[in-house]
Amino acid sequence: MKILGLGDNVFDVYENMDLAYPGGNAVNVAVNAARLAADAAYLGNVGTDDKGEIMMGVLAREGVDTARCPRPESSTTKCCIEDVIDGERHWKRNDLGENWAGPLELTPELVAYAATFDAILTSCNAKMPEEVAKLAGVPGIVVFDFGEKDKYRTPEYLAQVLPAVDVAQFSMSGMSREEVLAEIDRMGITCTVLATRGAASPLLCADGTVYEGLRSEGTASDTMGAGDAFITALVCDLIAAGWRKGSALEPSMAEHALAAAAKHAQEACAQAGGFGHAYLIVDGVFQERND
Repeated sequence: MKILGLGDNVFDVYENMDLAYPGGNAVNVAVNAARLAADAAYLGNVGTDDKGEIMMGVLAREGVDTARCPRPESSTTKCCIEDVIDGERHWKRNDLGENWAGPLELTPELVAYAATFDAILTSCNAKMPEEVAKLAGVPGIVVFDFGEKDKYRTPEYLAQVLPAVDVAQFSMSGMSREEVLAEIDRMGITCTVLATRGAASPLLCADGTVYEGLRSEGTASDTMGAGDAFITALVCDLIAAGWRKGSALEPSMAEHALAAAAKHAQEACAQAGGFGHAYLIVDGVFQERND
């Protein structure tokens, strides 16, 4: 099984703890896929600064292929500055550095490369909706995480991205089942939809059927990357069960995949950062913490 994480890479900086963790939706997906024994790759622009070198080293250690990643000259790595309180992150600001590596351009060669994967997972945070549109017609399943912000649910944005998407993922915390279904209907989405709802049970809507997953139990050490862990495990489980682009989703497939995804996401919440690899920040320099 071949899984591609396409798009962003960042460092999540926990400012109140002087810690940094490698991440970004696409990087999180690629690492989770590798840990689930998939043939995983990451594709995105990676900075040539010290943080970019750390990112490449972490991905190599996790068994993620980065051979196709462009490295723009003299480019910097994005940092998301946050405070973490009681396991929940509170965003403060973004730091792009002096010359952010920026969003990836999908050349014909990179589109052909992406087309060799069983699933391509990307998100609104990749900042490349016009590039994602180029994936329409690839044989693999295209998964797009629209996040929770309204600006990624406008008719214009949806029209740009949805033609290429097979599974649309949304964060809909605080919404009831009825509200989720009404929102999906309002957006006019006809492909498979995964709606995560924080600690409430996720909903998987496919082929006119709504499947409800397990409610999150227990206390999370860190919720960073939980949604990425969930969608990666869900897609990997569905592909392993034989689900492919254009095929019907059998109830047994959906139910098994939701359970597998819940288990994997719970495990992910037991570690800090998107997938671990803590770095101490000492005088602005990232130093790996060995503990």
